[in-house]
Amino acid sequence: MTCNDEPSKPKLTGLIDPSFNYISENWMPNYIKMSMNDIWQRAGIAREGYNYYFLPKPISPFKCSGRFIPASDFFQCWFGIYTISDNQNGVYALKSDGINELDIIRLAIVDQIAWLKNFAGFDTPHVSLDSTAEIITEEIVIDSHEGWKISGRLISTIDVGENNPTLSQIC
Repeated sequence: MTCNDEPSKPKLTGLIDPSFNYISENWMPNYIKMSMNDIWQRAGIAREGYNYYFLPKPISPFKCSGRFIPASDFFQCWFGIYTISDNQNGVYALKSDGINELDIIRLAIVDQIAWLKNFAGFDTPHVSLDSTAEIITEEIVIDSHEGWKISGRLISTIDVGENNPTLSQIC
């Protein structure tokens, strides 16, 4: 947050499209931007914002991302960020001395459930936090802005494979 000339009126920053200055050659170079407003609000998260995510590059002989190819090292992989607007309830997921990791992970769980319903057509997909894996939170700087990187593991229905959409339906 930065301040303008009036100290009592903060100027909000952060909902402009972020810059991604280095993306590994294993990933498609352009991100996909998706509004999360309806998805979050249907899940009881009273916020607005966007999901910016990257998919792995296609692997030969397929023309679609390695994310959808079970033999790929990048099967089921993606990475990205969410931008979340502040509202009358304050800044999302921040507590007095840091971040509430579970609130952030909830965004990813809700996102994955929506992906499985809308993309793969599952009526009741399963997505949960894997409690056997440690949640790791690191302070980072992206584009000169301080933030956090949160790593964890989800257990999820997958969107390709046996009884799921076939590669011919996806690629």
